Amino acid sequence: GGEGGKAAVHLVMEASEPNGPVQLARTLFLSSGGAAARARTFDWDGNETHDQDDNLLERAGRSANARCLVAAYRAAIATHAALVEALCSGGAPGGAGELRALAVRAMQGMGVAWLEGTDIAKNLSVELSATDLAGRRADASPGSRHTKYLRVELSHVMSLDSPPSDLGAVVFGDSFLDAAGAGGLCFPLTGAVPRLCAWMAAGQEEDTHHMHSLLQRLRASGKHVHSTMGPLTLDDPLPGVRCLTGCSAMPSLQGDLWVLEKGVVYTSRRLGSVVLDLEAHVSSAEFFPESEAVSLRLREGVALWGALEGGR
Repeated sequence: GGEGGKAAVHLVMEASEPNGPVQLARTLFLSSGGAAARARTFDWDGNETHDQDDNLLERAGRSANARCLVAAYRAAIATHAALVEALCSGGAPGGAGELRALAVRAMQGMGVAWLEGTDIAKNLSVELSATDLAGRRADASPGSRHTKYLRVELSHVMSLDSPPSDLGAVVFGDSFLDAAGAGGLCFPLTGAVPRLCAWMAAGQEEDTHHMHSLLQRLRASGKHVHSTMGPLTLDDPLPGVRCLTGCSAMPSLQGDLWVLEKGVVYTSRRLGSVVLDLEAHVSSAEFFPESEAVSLRLREGVALWGALEGGR
């Protein structure tokens, strides 16, 4: 369960190879916090609605908590990356206390607004270990031939409410190899496992069904025209479109792209729907014919929510 007996918005998964050296840790998100991943909401006839009862009123608290946790998790990922770079380049201190102090300085230096109520110096923990091929503890000193595992945890992440709520912990861990005298060379062993994952839960499933119904209405008849984005220009979506987010923790998404006369709707199984009204949301667009790619830059102030918000 989540804070205050409500449904949880995240969970921590940790795994290790049986009788082997590989370990990892990930924080996974139930993206009900991203119930408004699209910037606008619409009624069943495709008209934009400004009624707060139909928008974010009931889920605003959970959305804010999810965004706070995603921001904390991305800070943990960035701290982990800074520590691995320091370890592999020989710039990290030797003791556990010194390594933790380096981590605290790195995270505090990020100035993450969502962590203003969280005591980073008190609640950030770092664990560096090494394992041989038989799964036994081994020498974790830089350049040793054993598999290293670095785990970063920020516990007691506090919401920005008054009074604040304890939202729990976020954890990130990866296994890697470093080479002695290799000038910072690092071989990640668990890098293929996605760093940031989210699944649709209560709330966003409803919104996704709502958006699906809207698209089917537009698709069924030319009489159904969206109030600001016009009709569909293609009856079917472009399948399997890869969306590059510009976020290192979540570099890309897979989904379908619905093209309207003055906008697009991107639907992803994991993160629901994202609507971009070309006039209201997009400041510039560029087409790259060689790769058949389109780059869309958003206007300042466009509302982003949920896991996607963590990439801003």
